[in-house]
Amino acid sequence: MATSWDDIAADWDKDKSTGEYANKAFESLSGIINIQGARVLDFGCGTGLLCQKLSPLAKEIVALDSSEAMIEQLDRKELE
Repeated sequence: MATSWDDIAADWDKDKSTGEYANKAFESLSGIINIQGARVLDFGCGTGLLCQKLSPLAKEIVALDSSEAMIEQLDRKELE
């Protein structure tokens, strides 16, 4: 069976590819919608790498993930 998301949450942000994916997702979203002042639902947010990019622009972000450990990593970032 695959490793659980909780097991890899602590090191998730250290993987270069996860940051690159968040950057590409942000660029793609920015090209489609105006994020400034938007209300965002980040379903499957993981550790919140995309939320970090959206946070300075969005009015509100609801971040959901099935992994409690991933959400704990996001909470440590103390995003606005």
